[in-house]
Amino acid sequence: MYWQDHSEAQVLAFREAHGYPLWWRFQGASKTDAPDIRICPVAKEPLPASYTPGSGERLGRNPGTASHCWRIPGSPLDPPYDWTGSYAFNRWLYSENPNSTWYPTRTPMFVDGIWEVVQPQPNQGAAGDLFLGGAVAGGIMPFPISCVTIARHGSKSPKSAPRDWPRTQPLPRAWGVNVTFVDGHGELVKLPDLWTLTWNRTWETPAPSPPWRP
Repeated sequence: MYWQDHSEAQVLAFREAHGYPLWWRFQGASKTDAPDIRICPVAKEPLPASYTPGSGERLGRNPGTASHCWRIPGSPLDPPYDWTGSYAFNRWLYSENPNSTWYPTRTPMFVDGIWEVVQPQPNQGAAGDLFLGGAVAGGIMPFPISCVTIARHGSKSPKSAPRDWPRTQPLPRAWGVNVTFVDGHGELVKLPDLWTLTWNRTWETPAPSPPWRP
């Protein structure tokens, strides 16, 4: 619907003063009166909010897990509640990126994730903890593919996601994540197959297959 409303144009990276992309404000809340559209039914609740010791000030951004949504406190521009969501937006699609060209049937737009954006590189490995996922900040590329290598959908509850998957073993095909693509269709993608998707214009499927972790 966003593409149709904007003459098939690329997604804009709307930003606050500190430069943070806010897809859920401009592409989510403005399009629906049902904010739960950002919530996966098996990852509805965020982790408890944390506070700065001694000050009572709430710390800001809580990543999600396989069975929890992420939480971002509202700003003065927002309604008086926290933003929560269970999905990550493919940050390569922001129009500021030189590789933002997409392939409609193979380029992810949204995917189950522990953070609100993901910007994978082909040489990034999977998270070893398929419940927590990987780190969401730090390094040259701060939103790695490990943000979405979580055991959210499978034959068991995501609460039973493997916590220490062997780095020498292929990721389990019993688990996957839901992905919606630029052309609008959605499908369940098995964890090992996430690297076969075309995340950006220059993406090349790596060999050998993951996982390979630092």
